[in-house]
Amino acid sequence: MKRLHLFVVILAIGLWGSSKTVMAQIDGAAWGWGDGARWGLGAGAGVNNLYSDLKNTGYGVSVEGYLTRRFNSRFGLTGLVGYGVLPFTIPNDPSKWSTNVVRGDLRFDYELASGGVRPYVGFGVDVINFRVTRKTAGKTFRSNKRFTNVGFGPEIGLRFMFGSRYAFNVGGKFDYTTGDTLDATATTKAKDAIITGMVGFTTYFGGGSGPGIDLLASEQAPVEDAESQDLDDFQQRIDQMESAPQQQPQDMQEYVRLKSRMDDLNQQIGQKEGEINTLRTTLDEKNQTVTTLQNQLASVSGNGSPASFSRAYEEALSQFYAKRYSEAIAQFNSLLAQFPDHSLASNCVYWTGESYFGSGNYREAANAFNRVLSYPRSLKKDDALLMLGRSHLQLNQREEARQAFDRLIKEFPTSEFVAKAEEWLNRM
Repeated sequence: MKRLHLFVVILAIGLWGSSKTVMAQIDGAAWGWGDGARWGLGAGAGVNNLYSDLKNTGYGVSVEGYLTRRFNSRFGLTGLVGYGVLPFTIPNDPSKWSTNVVRGDLRFDYELASGGVRPYVGFGVDVINFRVTRKTAGKTFRSNKRFTNVGFGPEIGLRFMFGSRYAFNVGGKFDYTTGDTLDATATTKAKDAIITGMVGFTTYFGGGSGPGIDLLASEQAPVEDAESQDLDDFQQRIDQMESAPQQQPQDMQEYVRLKSRMDDLNQQIGQKEGEINTLRTTLDEKNQTVTTLQNQLASVSGNGSPASFSRAYEEALSQFYAKRYSEAIAQFNSLLAQFPDHSLASNCVYWTGESYFGSGNYREAANAFNRVLSYPRSLKKDDALLMLGRSHLQLNQREEARQAFDRLIKEFPTSEFVAKAEEWLNRM
């Protein structure tokens, strides 16, 4: 639903700009890329959303700068560099998670129409470099190294021309990535993706400055190209012909031709105004539906695990970070007794292992970390394998430690703890 709302907002901005630009065309501005190819520089900002198996993600900001090349009145190629933040939460986990993404995109686009409003479609290939951050109990933890994925996907949008040198862009794009760890969780389901809604401004230089087609130059010019001609100029020429005392045959033919095009253009403008009003009505209905569904979602969002678990879990973590390990072990064991089937039960077991390790009881720590590995859907398995290896080292069980580190590297190749496991293996 949040993703639907994002694209509804993009559509609303596009409709507003479309009505403004139609009026600008009536006032007589000239649009076009000119006779030659053109370069453009631009920058933009917007919002993005992580699409992953967690289904519990928020909106983050993003910025981008780009260099574009228009080859003709339809085709263009854009190179883009951007930065964005993708916030998300893991159900029943008090930690705040986010993924910081640096992207390099190469995108082709095709403009579906000429004139002041130019809808376009595109497709691009991205290189995505990212790092996951977790904030909990007033502390921030970041992965030791950054990871890289490749993404690809479509883009849609509207380009509003102001003269021939400036453009305002509104668009949305969907990037399907080749990895599944943008949300710090690797599963066997679909890969992660990024949904982005952007607005931006572009300035063009080089090439011609006038419209690509002169409406008065050819008797066969299509009616849709006449939209960019100055209505005042049409009317002035018609008035001059009507007021002339005598008209030659050629003048009469020109008069008939201009009058016919004037009527066609007025009819087309009326049709477009009707389409805009219809789209506005549809948008209002969709906005009302979105609001209703959001209210329904908010009314049931509280149905989940008891709030007492979250409070007790945070208190136990506070005891651990304060190095009061005995109290932490007692509280985590109490949570396990009360909520044995909770989605964070394996986390409680893991933190008892950390507490045993911190207090020097490495044998009990190893037992706890092995218990974490028995949970089929635990999010702490890579953490547990790293600490299991360290516990075996403290017990002088070097072969068992090597097996734990090797298993971490093999089963979780994108984990933030792989570098630490390799470091411990090199020390052995």
